[in-house]
Amino acid sequence: MKGLKQFLQFNTGAFFDDKKITVLNVEPYYAYVDGNKTDQKLGTKINAIISSDNTKYSDDKIDNLFEKISFKMPGIYDVDIKKMSRIKITKFEKVVVYGQYQNQLSIEISKFEILKDNV
Repeated sequence: MKGLKQFLQFNTGAFFDDKKITVLNVEPYYAYVDGNKTDQKLGTKINAIISSDNTKYSDDKIDNLFEKISFKMPGIYDVDIKKMSRIKITKFEKVVVYGQYQNQLSIEISKFEILKDNV
């Protein structure tokens, strides 16, 4: 059958609710043309790690602790977050699962909050 993927939805709440996200760095991200990076800035990318994962998975052997994760903020250029700050994403715009094994995420957000308990 064709067109099945359009009916799949990623449950951001179930995936992120029991995780802690720690920022590694913040950088601009750029447009690419024919696989080559251009000078056109598209927004900001927050690179982070999953610093705690208490998610209940269907298989007890699954754990995403210390996996790297990036959040793109299209059209937003002035993001001030200190390295090692903990953040909570408060507005997801687009989340897509991709990759040969459906094990990668493309995430676009528009809002986040810096948590006070940066532990």
